[in-house]
Amino acid sequence: MERYNLLIALGISPAIVTETIWTLAVEHPHPAVPAEIHVVTTLTGERMLRRHLFEQSDEEGLSVWARFCHEVLKLDPEEAEAPRWFIHVPIRGNGHKLDDIRTWDDDRRYATLCYQVVAQLCADPEAPRVVASIAGGRKTMSAHLLTAFSLYARPQDESIHVLVHPEQAVLNDPSFFYPRAGTRQDVRIERVDLHLVRFRHHLEELARLHRQGRLPQTLQELESLPGLGLRPARPANVEIILGGRNERMLRLLDPEGNEMALLQAITPAALVTLLTLYEMLRRIDASEISNLQLINNEQVEALRQAAYAFCRDLRRLRPWDDGVTLSRSISELNQALRRHPLCGRYLQIVGRRTWEETFYAFRTEPPALQVTIPQSLDYMKWPFQHIPKRSA
Repeated sequence: MERYNLLIALGISPAIVTETIWTLAVEHPHPAVPAEIHVVTTLTGERMLRRHLFEQSDEEGLSVWARFCHEVLKLDPEEAEAPRWFIHVPIRGNGHKLDDIRTWDDDRRYATLCYQVVAQLCADPEAPRVVASIAGGRKTMSAHLLTAFSLYARPQDESIHVLVHPEQAVLNDPSFFYPRAGTRQDVRIERVDLHLVRFRHHLEELARLHRQGRLPQTLQELESLPGLGLRPARPANVEIILGGRNERMLRLLDPEGNEMALLQAITPAALVTLLTLYEMLRRIDASEISNLQLINNEQVEALRQAAYAFCRDLRRLRPWDDGVTLSRSISELNQALRRHPLCGRYLQIVGRRTWEETFYAFRTEPPALQVTIPQSLDYMKWPFQHIPKRSA
């Protein structure tokens, strides 16, 4: 059988250990036996583990662990091939073992121990795979173990949980440690393979960049690092849907065309502002545009009015005839975009003031933009040169 190292959080139920090993040895598609068993627990948990698994004997003079080794692992517990036990208990400031987790300091000491044990087990890339079980202990105990495992786990390591049915009957039976042939116990143990978010490779890559003095300074730089293999959160396309009140919306799409963000009930004026700024920046082929280029500009107003017509709104679109009106329009747009974090990040407009003028630009280079219009409005002349349209 394959050998692995078991890492498990334990409270006061030692049966969690034997139940976990049993399901890996009996129910797993590729049965495996632990080479080492690492238990992270408290002094109370350690006492319960030693008493129930090793110190108490049955009518044949066997401890629970000895009987388990013979019946399930097919090993003699005294042989060299038998699993080796390591019980890890946090130490308080006074040098005594932590008997329970009652305070913030107790929890911190337990968490620190989890990180130390996991880091040590996963340090050698060639060491046996580690199976981390979160079935035992308080919720915070298993949470710390799983978090540490996410940081240090290697590709071959895995995290699991075990579910025992019927739960209450087993909890009320202190003699149950694993299903035994020839007994009346009708117990089912189900293993749950947990999806583990792994950060080890990312941390190693960031550490390498740190040594070279090349740490990313922005989210965009972080997403673009090839060594991390991150899937960018940056949208590939922006789709603005024009039309009546119930039709207008803005969608952010990923490279496969899946929706990443949706804004509805946007005022037509806000959408027109976004389209106008997008178009004008591309007409002048610049990253920012001055308010003096937008105020009292007949070309800009004609563009705004033509775009507004596709929104089929009866209210009058106020012209950009001064800096205050323009600033209010941009504020209205930004306020609508902030309703979704991705929209605010990639489409928000920022201003840069000088003594004579204010320059407006997108906070980051915006994704490609396209507009969808109702088929009934397709007869109208499309005013934009740099924004494609399609009919719904």
